[in-house]
Amino acid sequence: MMNNVTPKIIQSIFVCVAMLTLTRCDFIFTDDNKTTDEERIENNEIAIQKDEAKLLVEAAQDNLDIIELINVVKEVETDSTSKHIASIIEKNQLEIIEEYNKTAKENVISIPNYPNINKKEILAKESVPVNDVLHTISVKLNKQIDVLNTLSSNTNNRDFKQLAVQANKKLYTSLDKTLKLKNRIVTQ
Repeated sequence: MMNNVTPKIIQSIFVCVAMLTLTRCDFIFTDDNKTTDEERIENNEIAIQKDEAKLLVEAAQDNLDIIELINVVKEVETDSTSKHIASIIEKNQLEIIEEYNKTAKENVISIPNYPNINKKEILAKESVPVNDVLHTISVKLNKQIDVLNTLSSNTNNRDFKQLAVQANKKLYTSLDKTLKLKNRIVTQ
């Protein structure tokens, strides 16, 4: 009788240990899946924040380039009305860069402080093609509008959405003024 009981006890103990092991492994696997989901969500949020930062940096760089280019136009143009229009464009762009800086600071993003374009190099040329400069300004304004539209549509961050709306209003005004200035210079 003892011989029959011992194998059954050993078999029961083995079954219990196996069940506990499987239950414990299931708990571990389930816990790992939660961590994986959490990591995936966190990685997705980090990727979105990187994209937001990249777009803001790109818009800020274009803005600084436009300010530099509009200063070229102001130095080359002799007509007071053209200089006045250029000053309005510059004022809009300076207001936009202030908004970029404020939003960047609030979101812990470092944006450029210097343009990629060198005004002195452009002015050092024998002849400065103002129409080409204005065309470049138009291209950069359109690019900035596109970048802000992309930023606004790809973010859930309210600051970025508000920034895009406010900046785009001024960018459209600057674009309109740039086209008027270009037409004015062509007809002179």
